[in-house]
Amino acid sequence: MNLFDLRRLNQLYFNTFSQLQTLANRKKEVDAMLGLDYDSRKRLLGSIKTPAGASVEDFDLYFVCPTDPSIELIKDGHEEKVTLDNLQDYIDLSLHFIFHETVNLQIKAFKKGFG
Repeated sequence: MNLFDLRRLNQLYFNTFSQLQTLANRKKEVDAMLGLDYDSRKRLLGSIKTPAGASVEDFDLYFVCPTDPSIELIKDGHEEKVTLDNLQDYIDLSLHFIFHETVNLQIKAFKKGFG
């Protein structure tokens, strides 16, 4: 499953994660540019924003499940802020949780109902 499968589950999450993935992709492009000096790289990374002008930090995200903030995606996730440098990890972990762990939790609850 991937980001586009999220569209069928929740349009709002799809829209948000699409914006985040675009930002992560832009960072990868900058990281792949050879020969950039420090200032140029910093300027390019600082210009990575959504069409509305939001940076990753403006989303105020932490490594917690977007559907249930009480569930941490990593150890001490409620304290780990999502930045441009760890954004792809956040996207990957969030999508994995939404598509896999959520289903596992639903199956356990279903089985428990029969127990």
